[in-house]
Amino acid sequence: MRRESLPRFFSFCAALFFISGVFSPLFAASDDAGKDEENEVLIVSPEDQNHQLLKKTCLVCHREGELLFLIIASQKAEALDKAHEKISGVTGAKTSAVNKNPHSETVCLFCHFAPPSEGDKSENLLFRTLEGNPVGRGEVERLCIMCHPGAVEVHPRVVDSFAAAKSDLEKTGVASEGREIKCPTCHDMHSKSVGPASIKIAFSDFAKNSVHLFPHSNRAGCLGCHPENMKAFGDPVFTGDDPDKRCQRCHPVKHDSVHSVKVASSAKTFPMDFSTFPLGKDKKTTCSSCHDEPCGEKISVKNPEFLRGGPYSMFTDFCYNCHPKAGPGGLNPHDQVDAAGNIVMTACIFCHTRDASSTPEDPGKLAFRYSPLELCVKCHEPWPHPSGINHVTEIPEKKKKQLDDYVNRHGVKMPIDSKGRVTCTTCHNPHAKGVVTGKSALGAEEEHSWRVPSFAELCTPCHARYD
Repeated sequence: MRRESLPRFFSFCAALFFISGVFSPLFAASDDAGKDEENEVLIVSPEDQNHQLLKKTCLVCHREGELLFLIIASQKAEALDKAHEKISGVTGAKTSAVNKNPHSETVCLFCHFAPPSEGDKSENLLFRTLEGNPVGRGEVERLCIMCHPGAVEVHPRVVDSFAAAKSDLEKTGVASEGREIKCPTCHDMHSKSVGPASIKIAFSDFAKNSVHLFPHSNRAGCLGCHPENMKAFGDPVFTGDDPDKRCQRCHPVKHDSVHSVKVASSAKTFPMDFSTFPLGKDKKTTCSSCHDEPCGEKISVKNPEFLRGGPYSMFTDFCYNCHPKAGPGGLNPHDQVDAAGNIVMTACIFCHTRDASSTPEDPGKLAFRYSPLELCVKCHEPWPHPSGINHVTEIPEKKKKQLDDYVNRHGVKMPIDSKGRVTCTTCHNPHAKGVVTGKSALGAEEEHSWRVPSFAELCTPCHARYD
C-alpha cells in the first residue's frame, strides 16, 4: 500500500479577510499552488478555479468579504495544526477550524441546495453545479467534477465494462437494480471515514469475486487481491494462497502458450538462481515471477505487460534473466524441431499466436504476434543490407511485377508484408527443416536461409538479370 491510500483528514479553516492577495505568502514556498511538501499539507483557496464550489457554498450563510475560508487537507493531524499556525502568522488573524470531510455528516450544503430529509430518495434530490444550476441524479457527475475536475473523463480503469459488470455490481449490493451506473454507484458520498476515493464497503465483495475488475494501476483494484485492512507499508497480504489462481481468475487462457508456470531452476536455466525475481513457496515460477503488477501507478506504454526490470529494448533481453544466451538452455526460436523430428510448439510462439485447438500435428493457422520486421529485429540487430542498402521498403510496381513473375516461373515463395514492403522474410526463410512443406520450405537451414539458390541469384527476383 502507498501513502496515497492512507485516510486524508480535512479541516475547514475560517480567518478574517484583511487584504487581497493574502494567499501569496502562504503559497510562495510551494512547488505547486497551495502544496506544502515539508508538512504534507494541501491548502485550497476559494479562488482556486477547480474548487469554486467552496466559495459558493460558504456564501449561502456568510457575506462575501466577511470571512476567508480555506480547505486544508492532510494525512496527518499534526500537519493541520502547523498549517493553522502558518495561516495565523501570515494573516495576523485568529483562525477557527472544524475538522470535517466534505462527504460526511452536516456538510449537506456542499452538494445540496437544501439539507435532505430522512427517507428522501436520491432520484428526487437536486445537486449543485459550478454554474449554480440544480441537476438531478442523472447528471450528478456535474456535482462531482467541481471538486474532482476531469475525474469523469480520466477515471481510472477499475471496471473493464460497466455493462458487463452491472450484474456483478448488483449481486454484491454495490449497484441498485435498474439504476444507471453513476459516481455514487461505487463511491460512498456520506462516508465518515475517508479512504481512497471513499469506495463503498460492498465494493470489496465485487472486487474479490468479479472477473470484470481491472486490478492493475488503480488503488480500488487492490481489493481484487488484498484484504481491505492490509496495513500500509507492511508486507503484502493476499486473499488467497495460490498466486497463479489470483491471475487466472481474469486471465483464464492457459499461459503455457507463452511460458509455463511452476517451473523450477535447472541446469538449462541456471541464471534463474542468481535472479531476484520472486518464486512461489515451492521455489517454482508463478505469474508474478515475470510480471510486476503496478500498484496505483500508471502502466508504462513502453512496458504494457509490466515485465520485471522492464522496459527492455529487445524481448529476449528479458528472457536472459533466466535463460543463458547460448549453450544448453539457450534461446533460439529457430530450434523448431527436436531430435525425434517433432515440431517444438514453444518455439513457434516466439513469433506466432495460436488458438486452444492447436496441436503439434495440426498447428492450425498461426497469426503473427507482430509484423515480421518487428519480430526479426527483436533478436537480430537491423542494419542496411545487402551492400549497405536498406531493402525494407515499399516495392515499386515494376519490381513487384518482376518479383511475381520470378516466383511463378521458379516455384519459390518470397512474401512481402501486408503494407507492400520487402521485409526480412522476403529473402530469408525463418523456419527449420520439417516445419513447413512445399515451396514455403525452400531455403530452410540453408546458408543464410536464402529462399533462392545462391547470393548471386538474390537480386534477380526484383531487379531481373539485365536491369
